[in-house]
Amino acid sequence: MKWDSLRILLKIAAMKKSVVKFFDVKTAYLNGILNEELYMEPPKGYELGSNKVFKINKSIYGLPQSGRCWYNKVSEILAQAGLKKLKSDPSVCTKKAGKEFIHIEYMWMLL
Repeated sequence: MKWDSLRILLKIAAMKKSVVKFFDVKTAYLNGILNEELYMEPPKGYELGSNKVFKINKSIYGLPQSGRCWYNKVSEILAQAGLKKLKSDPSVCTKKAGKEFIHIEYMWMLL
Protein backbone atom coordinates (compact mmCIF):
# COMPACT_ATOMS: atom_id res chain seq x y z
CA MET A 1 0.00 0.00 0.00
CA LYS A 2 1.32 3.39 -0.92
CA TRP A 3 1.03 6.24 1.57
CA ASP A 4 0.00 8.59 -1.26
CA SER A 5 -2.97 6.33 -2.02
CA LEU A 6 -4.14 6.49 1.58
CA ARG A 7 -3.77 10.28 1.70
CA ILE A 8 -5.69 10.75 -1.56
CA LEU A 9 -8.54 8.47 -0.49
CA LEU A 10 -8.84 10.20 2.90
CA LYS A 11 -8.85 13.61 1.18
CA ILE A 12 -11.62 12.50 -1.21
CA ALA A 13 -13.62 11.11 1.71
CA ALA A 14 -13.22 14.37 3.66
CA MET A 15 -14.29 16.48 0.67
CA LYS A 16 -17.39 14.33 0.12
CA LYS A 17 -18.05 14.02 3.88
CA SER A 18 -18.02 10.26 3.49
CA VAL A 19 -17.77 7.78 6.32
CA VAL A 20 -14.40 6.02 6.52
CA LYS A 21 -14.20 2.72 8.37
CA PHE A 22 -11.07 0.85 9.40
CA PHE A 23 -10.90 -2.67 10.71
CA ASP A 24 -8.33 -5.30 11.47
CA VAL A 25 -8.72 -8.96 10.59
CA LYS A 26 -6.93 -10.44 13.58
CA THR A 27 -6.78 -13.95 12.14
CA ALA A 28 -5.91 -12.89 8.59
CA TYR A 29 -2.89 -15.14 8.26
CA LEU A 30 -4.92 -18.12 9.44
CA ASN A 31 -7.43 -17.78 6.58
CA GLY A 32 -5.10 -18.11 3.62
CA ILE A 33 -5.12 -21.27 1.52
CA LEU A 34 -1.74 -22.82 0.77
CA ASN A 35 -1.00 -23.57 -2.87
CA GLU A 36 1.79 -26.00 -2.10
CA GLU A 37 2.48 -28.93 0.19
CA LEU A 38 4.28 -27.98 3.39
CA TYR A 39 5.32 -30.15 6.29
CA MET A 40 6.71 -29.39 9.74
CA GLU A 41 8.35 -31.34 12.50
CA PRO A 42 6.25 -31.87 15.63
CA PRO A 43 6.95 -29.48 18.51
CA LYS A 44 9.38 -30.58 21.21
CA GLY A 45 7.69 -32.74 23.80
CA TYR A 46 5.06 -34.03 21.37
CA GLU A 47 5.52 -37.74 20.73
CA LEU A 48 4.41 -38.67 17.22
CA GLY A 49 6.82 -41.44 16.42
CA SER A 50 10.07 -41.52 14.55
CA ASN A 51 10.35 -39.89 11.12
CA LYS A 52 6.80 -38.49 11.24
CA VAL A 53 5.84 -34.93 10.37
CA PHE A 54 2.71 -32.76 10.27
CA LYS A 55 1.22 -31.71 6.94
CA ILE A 56 0.14 -28.06 7.05
CA ASN A 57 -3.28 -27.61 5.42
CA LYS A 58 -3.76 -23.85 5.93
CA SER A 59 -1.36 -20.98 6.39
CA ILE A 60 -0.09 -20.26 9.88
CA TYR A 61 1.78 -17.42 11.54
CA GLY A 62 5.48 -17.54 10.83
CA LEU A 63 5.29 -19.02 7.35
CA PRO A 64 6.86 -16.82 4.67
CA GLN A 65 3.93 -17.80 2.39
CA SER A 66 1.19 -16.65 4.81
CA GLY A 67 1.11 -13.01 3.71
CA ARG A 68 0.88 -13.96 0.04
CA CYS A 69 -1.87 -16.53 0.76
CA TRP A 70 -3.96 -13.89 2.55
CA TYR A 71 -3.38 -11.33 -0.22
CA ASN A 72 -4.49 -13.85 -2.86
CA LYS A 73 -7.63 -14.76 -0.87
CA VAL A 74 -8.68 -11.12 -0.35
CA SER A 75 -7.92 -10.28 -4.00
CA GLU A 76 -10.12 -13.16 -5.16
CA ILE A 77 -13.05 -12.12 -2.95
CA LEU A 78 -12.87 -8.46 -4.01
CA ALA A 79 -12.65 -9.43 -7.69
CA GLN A 80 -15.76 -11.63 -7.32
CA ALA A 81 -17.55 -8.59 -5.86
CA GLY A 82 -16.69 -6.64 -9.01
CA LEU A 83 -13.90 -4.47 -7.62
CA LYS A 84 -10.86 -3.79 -9.80
CA LYS A 85 -7.31 -3.09 -8.66
CA LEU A 86 -5.67 0.17 -9.65
CA LYS A 87 -2.64 -0.27 -11.88
CA SER A 88 -0.82 2.43 -9.91
CA ASP A 89 -1.42 0.68 -6.56
CA PRO A 90 -2.77 -2.90 -6.55
CA SER A 91 -3.79 -2.64 -2.88
CA VAL A 92 -6.52 -0.14 -3.83
CA CYS A 93 -9.68 -1.55 -5.37
CA THR A 94 -12.51 0.49 -6.86
CA LYS A 95 -16.00 -0.10 -8.18
CA LYS A 96 -18.46 2.36 -9.67
CA ALA A 97 -22.00 1.72 -8.49
CA GLY A 98 -24.31 4.27 -10.10
CA LYS A 99 -23.30 7.69 -8.80
CA GLU A 100 -21.42 6.15 -5.91
CA PHE A 101 -17.77 5.20 -6.16
CA ILE A 102 -16.58 2.49 -3.79
CA HIS A 103 -12.95 2.44 -2.67
CA ILE A 104 -11.45 -0.41 -0.73
CA GLU A 105 -7.88 -0.21 0.39
CA TYR A 106 -6.36 -3.22 2.02
CA MET A 107 -2.97 -3.59 3.52
CA TRP A 108 -1.30 -6.36 5.40
CA MET A 109 1.41 -4.30 7.05
CA LEU A 110 1.55 -0.62 7.90
CA LEU A 111 4.91 0.64 9.12
